Amino acid sequence: RKKPLFTPKVTSHIVIHRLFSLPQPYFLYVFLMLVLKFTLKRFSMRLKKTGIVLLVSLVFLPVILRAQQLKITDFRSAYYLAGPLQQEDFNFWHKYLNGQNELPPRWKYCTQIIAGEMNEALGEAYVASIPNAKEIHDQTKVLFQNIKDSFGTDLKKLTWMDKKTKTEAEKKIAKLTSKIAYPDHWRDYTKLEIDDHSFFLNELRATEFETRRDLSKIGKPTDRTEWQMSVWEANAYYTSANNEMVLPLGELVPPVYDPLFSDAANYSSLGGSTIGHELTHGFDDSGKDMDADGNFVAWWTPTSKKQFESLSECFVKQTEAYEIIPGSKLRIRGKATLGENLADNGGLKLGLMALMQLPHRNTPKFENFDEIQQYFLAYAQGWCSKISDEKLRDNLLTNFHPPPEFRVNSVISNRPEFAKAFHCKPGTPMAPKKPCSLW
Repeated sequence: RKKPLFTPKVTSHIVIHRLFSLPQPYFLYVFLMLVLKFTLKRFSMRLKKTGIVLLVSLVFLPVILRAQQLKITDFRSAYYLAGPLQQEDFNFWHKYLNGQNELPPRWKYCTQIIAGEMNEALGEAYVASIPNAKEIHDQTKVLFQNIKDSFGTDLKKLTWMDKKTKTEAEKKIAKLTSKIAYPDHWRDYTKLEIDDHSFFLNELRATEFETRRDLSKIGKPTDRTEWQMSVWEANAYYTSANNEMVLPLGELVPPVYDPLFSDAANYSSLGGSTIGHELTHGFDDSGKDMDADGNFVAWWTPTSKKQFESLSECFVKQTEAYEIIPGSKLRIRGKATLGENLADNGGLKLGLMALMQLPHRNTPKFENFDEIQQYFLAYAQGWCSKISDEKLRDNLLTNFHPPPEFRVNSVISNRPEFAKAFHCKPGTPMAPKKPCSLW
């Protein structure tokens, strides 16, 4: 009789190896090993008919779960290994898929590991390295409030939303909170044992530490002070569950923001691109489904909801008509990127509104560009980037963020203030006859 490809022993060893990717304490590893040794013997003989799908799931699902838990989309164990294994991992995931030419220096991926396992310890050190972190924090809070006030002003002027829905929307914007620059309190890592003898054991201890911290939350109220993003990240996020916006310190430094920049530059690259963008996410195609307290509540009237969907369709069509790669059949997915598209357009409008409402503005002329022109130039400059064709194609197929080129040219073309400031003739690409507008 032909020897089966997957014997109980081989199958259990494969599955156990993959299960080591799961964030569980040591005693669970041992328990799982014992359970699998016995149970796999019972079902391995059925692998020929139904077990292949199950086997693939058992082998690869833990890795996916681990990647999601760490919020690192390209988490793979081979990345931590030196030599040929690391090189092969890089060749496929970074070089072939993304067009990256060479491995990052060792210090970079070592820093990424520390960032994943001791996030706030590294964050505390980062904040300490920014001399004016407190000043940035205080000034950004003022800017945030001004953008928030502008949304409230804009909300009152909307003609497509009925009074009942507006009332609920006003409640949501009033309850919107923020976390800015850095946490009020840092995580305590004194119980985490780290030494310079074994990288593998350090990884296990760090995983156990984080898992126990997560398990300790069971049965307790949600900790709304906890950050879901590292303070050094040049990024931001809005969470509907908490109805809050989070702005890490890494997003509040040049070229995005600087206390020495003009008001036009700061209210554009930070106020419009970031704060206004994230705030609008609370009212985009998914954020609108949750109320001021983060509950799934149908607070939109059928009439307002229908108007929202009708106006949103303009953005979908505009997106799908944009040729991002000349001569290619690939297009930006209008439905998939709608939330980001609405946030970009809403944010750009809010930043300019907040700028114009400042009683005293500090925007000296720069190379003959006036205040409004500087606003749009700063917005465009904030999206300057370099991307390989491979990565661009991958993003078009998998990412819900549109490419940077579209996030500048298409979004700016919807603003009549841009066409007026730069004297664009009606009907030209940057001054369409029927621009899209919602918020």
